[in-house]
Amino acid sequence: MQSYEDWYYQIIRRNQQNIDNSRTAGMQDISVPGMIRRIFHYYGPIDLPIIAVAGTLFGIPLLKKQNQQQAKFGLSYLALVLISVVIFSSAAESPTFVIAVTGAAIWFILQEKPISNYVKILLAILFILTILSPTDLIPPYIRINIILAYSLKALPCFIIWCWLIISCWKIHLPKIHSGQ
Repeated sequence: MQSYEDWYYQIIRRNQQNIDNSRTAGMQDISVPGMIRRIFHYYGPIDLPIIAVAGTLFGIPLLKKQNQQQAKFGLSYLALVLISVVIFSSAAESPTFVIAVTGAAIWFILQEKPISNYVKILLAILFILTILSPTDLIPPYIRINIILAYSLKALPCFIIWCWLIISCWKIHLPKIHSGQ
């Protein structure tokens, strides 16, 4: 029990360090709560309300049992999980976005053909803000003073997360007609 208690306090301490580091636009807390902190310059306790709402939205699609029989639902929910573990974590940093981008790739593969312009634009924004932002292809001024300063790396993943939540709510089994 002592090990778990120590572990819990270490997580709380590390979370606070991540939040404190986000004030200086550091490479930690590149998450939805971090984005809100940085955009609105609010460094108070916002993680719990955000995670509570996200967790509720995340769990609602599981209430439709008939969805769980569909492969598309399973893949959509997998994409949702992969994105969620990154964008709602105060420990999210640039390398962890490999996980979220994998979820975004699954989301993209599940899109109906022909691909809509909205999907193409969102994919381009994901590519620029999430994938290319830590590289030298993005000018340092933009990378540091815009993308990093406001945790915008998480924005396209969050939009895709919202898209997936709505998609998971809508998926349903096709009606089976009896031969009558």
